[in-house]
Amino acid sequence: GLQVWHATDVSLGLPKTHVYVHVATPDVYCSAEAWVCARLYCRLLDDLLEPHVYYAQLAGASYSLTPVESGLVLQVSGYSSVVSKLADAVLSAMAPGGALLCGGHINQRFGVVAGKMKQACRVWAHNSPLQ
Repeated sequence: GLQVWHATDVSLGLPKTHVYVHVATPDVYCSAEAWVCARLYCRLLDDLLEPHVYYAQLAGASYSLTPVESGLVLQVSGYSSVVSKLADAVLSAMAPGGALLCGGHINQRFGVVAGKMKQACRVWAHNSPLQ
């Protein structure tokens, strides 16, 4: 299922918008492997989108894509004129067959992102307070 929340903030006289999209699916949290794959997917998408969202970020917009127990949550916020374009860019990239997730460059970026994630897990394991 899909849930969308939208709120406009005019309390300071600025046309700021906050959009939350919740892609509800039990598949994200059904196993440890699925959870790691969901985290890897979000990080890979962040990496691939970085050059495409740079100007939106300069214009005061931001986004985050996060796996949660009930699915994936996309949060987009910033000035109203930029938020819709940024949300469209992220959702288009997430769509099956999205242009960013196709092509040879994804294999190279996948290796880099997976390597960083493995390293983060190793560091976390060595810093465990239980040792």
